[in-house]
Amino acid sequence: QCSASSLTSFRASCRHAATRGYRHQGVLEALFARQVTAASLSGFLFFGSSLSVTAEIERVASALVNQGQGCVGGDNADEGPGGGATQQQLSRLRSPLQPHAGGGDAASDEVVVDACAKCTPRFMILDMTHVPKMDATAARSLADLLSRLAADGVQVLLSGLTRRAAMRAMLAANGVTLVDAHAAAAASAAATANGGPGSAAAVVNDDAVDGASPLGLAHGEVPEFANASGAARFCE
Repeated sequence: QCSASSLTSFRASCRHAATRGYRHQGVLEALFARQVTAASLSGFLFFGSSLSVTAEIERVASALVNQGQGCVGGDNADEGPGGGATQQQLSRLRSPLQPHAGGGDAASDEVVVDACAKCTPRFMILDMTHVPKMDATAARSLADLLSRLAADGVQVLLSGLTRRAAMRAMLAANGVTLVDAHAAAAASAAATANGGPGSAAAVVNDDAVDGASPLGLAHGEVPEFANASGAARFCE
């Protein structure tokens, strides 16, 4: 018996073990709230459910794109999950506990966050740990969705498929190639160092190709992780 498919969105959080200063962590958390979202799929994905599920994924991703167009301290600041940086995160930026670098006031860190967001990729973590199977229609719908999100500047990270040979094969047959995220990031970093199209300078100067992957991936390539926590650490 096939279980009903469903989508649950959640806010990814900073999970890396690296030691950071108080304000550095505050800036990172504020950026994370603006640039990273996550959703978990569950149940069997088939032709009868794929359209509604992909539409819901697109709605969550659209919220990520829309909130990134405002300022970090704007109208969305109090909305909580999916609504931009929270007041708690922003208060860390304004904290008087540490002197602001260069002698300025801490509130100017909000400007730093806004500036950083303009050249920081948007990520959507899509966890498929609780999806037992998918059919060809669902795989095709997902492949089309990934292409649309990439065109909107959202890099999808898939998790929970490392030991799902049948689902991986179904995705591959429909044009989705799962790739090692860390290897892709290393290659992108090398291109960035050489001033390639994925470099920060190119993004700031609006020279990047529309819809180009922030990791320099080819069309149809999607980074994968064993679990959503690993994907969140990668985003960080």
